[in-house]
Amino acid sequence: MPSFAQGVDFDLLSHGIAVISAVLQHLPQSFQAQAVAAARFAAATRVLRGETFLTVSGSLGGVPVQAAGGKYLPPPDVKRAVFNYARGNVTLDLVNDTFVAASGDVVLAEGPLERRHVERFLEAALSDDDPQDAPGVMDLSTALGILEALERVKTAIQRQARDSGMADYHEGDAPGTILEAIKARSRNAGPKP
Repeated sequence: MPSFAQGVDFDLLSHGIAVISAVLQHLPQSFQAQAVAAARFAAATRVLRGETFLTVSGSLGGVPVQAAGGKYLPPPDVKRAVFNYARGNVTLDLVNDTFVAASGDVVLAEGPLERRHVERFLEAALSDDDPQDAPGVMDLSTALGILEALERVKTAIQRQARDSGMADYHEGDAPGTILEAIKARSRNAGPKP
């Protein structure tokens, strides 16, 4: 099943945790989510079972981080993910396949994104090249750490869905509008029996 069908936590947040972990040089296992808010695109089909909008505030190795992302947000031609942390941010431009890591106005690193990372890994594995040298390859401990962090976020999303339900939003709704819908739904939910 595609990761997107599970929700944007597995579709987008997994990349954010990997990138921020690499930038901060902390293991992803140390990611702790303190606040999670999720919503669902109102016209989502049965194929899209998970949340389609997500904000997460937390810490990675003690460094505060924030991530927010979703599908069907304005403007429709921009596909960008921005991951903020205490000392800067990392921006992934998925239209132009580039990334920029910055601290304020100072660019720490920038370059192209490798869109064929799976193919490059397989090509290396089938040749005399070391697959560990392929772009985007991580060790098993790091990969498992990302899955552990995602599982904690997914648990928080499920708790929110159980306690107050999942707020709906419409194509083109701004993130601020979606966050207000999440807050209103939470206020109106009341205690569960």
